[in-house]
Amino acid sequence: MGTPDTAAARRVTLSVPSRPEFLGLVRDLGRGAAALAGFRGDDRRRVGVVVQRLAAILVLEAAREVLTLDLVCELVPGGLTVTLHDDGPPFDPSRAGEADSFVRGLLEEGSADWVEFRNEGRAGKTVQMMFHHGASSRGPEADLPADADSLVAGGRAAWELADGGEQLWELDPADPGEAPPPAETAGGVTYGLMRPEQAGSVSDCMFDTYRLTYLHESMYHPRRIAELNESGQMVSFVATTPDGTVVGHTAMSFPGEGRDVPELGVGAVRRAWRGQHVARRLADLLIEEAEARGLYGIYAGAITVHAITQHINVQLGMGTCGVRLATVPSDREFRGMDAQSHHRQSSITMFRYFGGYSAAPLEIPERHRAMIARLYGWIGAPDRLEGSPPGVLEALRDGREATDITVRLQPATSVATLSVAAIGGDLRERLRDELRRLRESELRVIEAKVDMTRPGAAEAASLLEELGFVFTGVLPAGRATDLATFQYFNGVLVDYDLMKIDSDETRELVAYVRAMDPDAG
Repeated sequence: MGTPDTAAARRVTLSVPSRPEFLGLVRDLGRGAAALAGFRGDDRRRVGVVVQRLAAILVLEAAREVLTLDLVCELVPGGLTVTLHDDGPPFDPSRAGEADSFVRGLLEEGSADWVEFRNEGRAGKTVQMMFHHGASSRGPEADLPADADSLVAGGRAAWELADGGEQLWELDPADPGEAPPPAETAGGVTYGLMRPEQAGSVSDCMFDTYRLTYLHESMYHPRRIAELNESGQMVSFVATTPDGTVVGHTAMSFPGEGRDVPELGVGAVRRAWRGQHVARRLADLLIEEAEARGLYGIYAGAITVHAITQHINVQLGMGTCGVRLATVPSDREFRGMDAQSHHRQSSITMFRYFGGYSAAPLEIPERHRAMIARLYGWIGAPDRLEGSPPGVLEALRDGREATDITVRLQPATSVATLSVAAIGGDLRERLRDELRRLRESELRVIEAKVDMTRPGAAEAASLLEELGFVFTGVLPAGRATDLATFQYFNGVLVDYDLMKIDSDETRELVAYVRAMDPDAG
């Protein structure tokens, strides 16, 4: 029900299910708020109709979900602002025909003075509009608020899609240019590299797969998806039906460790298209592209809530090299799959070399030498440890070199990552201080990465285990970088028994890690 939000009744709010039968309430509240704001007669009705029309757009988008529509009407000097919000799929302004019709309707006589559309990532999406007193159509541009980043005015619709940026679509958009040739067509579905105008449909595909629980918020911002692809930070591959709907997506992303070992991930397949090998065809296409680019290797995180992705990665020539335990929050949805645990979820790190591997010597933690040798064998480097020297931290104890540790925080997942870039005589103190600070910040999982090509790596691994970290595997992160990985659990209990595992090698590694975890059951 509608309620005054402040003592002065300057704001009125309403929350209703996002269903057509509640649009009348939305219209009536808009009309009532207009009356409170001093609008008269036809202008009150105008506000109610426009609010109802925009709410209907959100309800239509949310038709396949049980969602909530929130309405906020705020009295401001000179008129009324109305905000509609829901947690449905992101706006997709690239659907040119629909955008053209919708924008022309908003520009008609008697509409709002300005309208702003905002995709807000995991928080959903918002439409905000402004009505001025005595204005039956848009007022002059000078009347628009200075902070209105996304407007409908002057024949243009501006949709805010990512981190403060703005993208304009003309009413009659120009031809986007010749599309790249499709890589493959199977079963009426075309597989190939994503085109910029498909970014909105990719966001909708992510919503269909994960609702608003996917960890990388940029995937709910179509413009950000297009920008990441344009910059080369992400290379997206899509499966598209003849009507232009993206029914599957996967990508290789290039993390901070290097530009020659991307991560295969960001996978999504619409529920109606599961079981038709869409994910496998996209992954095959991605592997072909990675090899053609001459990359050193590729890795992927295969979730343990089911074994499908592990199985696909094995078929792609990947082997198990590590685990990431309890790094996925329990609220992430994998929709249409088996019943899921309320515990934090884990993944298996899998890797494949392209065209050989580095023979550079590594400093191997002696305690784990046998397991590390098996891990490298599983990913195709059986003699990777030959010539690895012993630890040399003793030579650094004079303090001439300082330890360099970088910390990356992921608040959305409650995970922190420590990367030991340079190892000096102050390593013990630095690790202890960083761990204390991160524990106090109440992050649930702390990961540590040590480059085994650097002098002192073996000693660094021993110090991490003294502090309570558990060895979890290795990761070749570039032609000159091989990481040993560790994890520290800050009040988190890993439920190893709930992990669904596809291979004997992975079961062996999980059993090895579990035996070292002091809190494992």
